[in-house]
Amino acid sequence: MLGKTGFKYGDDHLLLKWLQEKDNRAISHGFCMRAALRAIPALAVVPEYDSEIGRKTFIPVFRNLNISLVSAMTGFDLQRELNPFALPALKATINYYGDPKLNHTAFGSAFGASVAAIKITILNTIGSELASSAISNAAVANRRITKDYDKIFPEVLKEIKLIEAGTDPIALLTYPLWPDGIPQWANENWQKLKFGLLALDPNWSVWTTWYEERLVGITPNLSTEKSRATIPIDIWQKLPTEVNDYIRNL
Repeated sequence: MLGKTGFKYGDDHLLLKWLQEKDNRAISHGFCMRAALRAIPALAVVPEYDSEIGRKTFIPVFRNLNISLVSAMTGFDLQRELNPFALPALKATINYYGDPKLNHTAFGSAFGASVAAIKITILNTIGSELASSAISNAAVANRRITKDYDKIFPEVLKEIKLIEAGTDPIALLTYPLWPDGIPQWANENWQKLKFGLLALDPNWSVWTTWYEERLVGITPNLSTEKSRATIPIDIWQKLPTEVNDYIRNL
């Protein structure tokens, strides 16, 4: 079992093999979500926080993860209802994914993890490859920010051990992202991102609070998450200040 033998950065093939052997969509989706969430601090590498950058990057990433969280919590039950919102979210993300200013950066890797999270919501597959992709992207984001030992794969290994011990994969969505404490690189970059966004517009708190609830393991309120995930498409096309104000008033 992988939970007993362990693995490290670069052992992506072992992780993918384990996920494929489990052949369980809930496991793949839970692992994909948690990896994408751990990569969020890497968004702090964006040099400025203007409206254009925000519209094209931060809002799509948070939107992807919100929709993916609802899907992960409900399995296939809400897929037909969520897909009319998830498909435009994926399109909005991919339209910006290839921006050369952000390619080959920690931000680009974090963005890639969020793409995997929204794709696993849409596709009728187990999602082993997407979960593996999200974890690899999170690990690359980690390595591009710091030369310290990888902090992503050890956390994934803990989750593998929990799954092999019989933990419900959906329950993982209520666990702290970093049970032994958030790493320095993640904490410093999250604080930079958080306060940079709040300095632009206090209503970014709808997302910074959302993220910090995931960070510490507060159980998501499915009704609240669903109302955010199913916001009309035209609202998402507005400026971040308008989107955030709409969310604040839900």
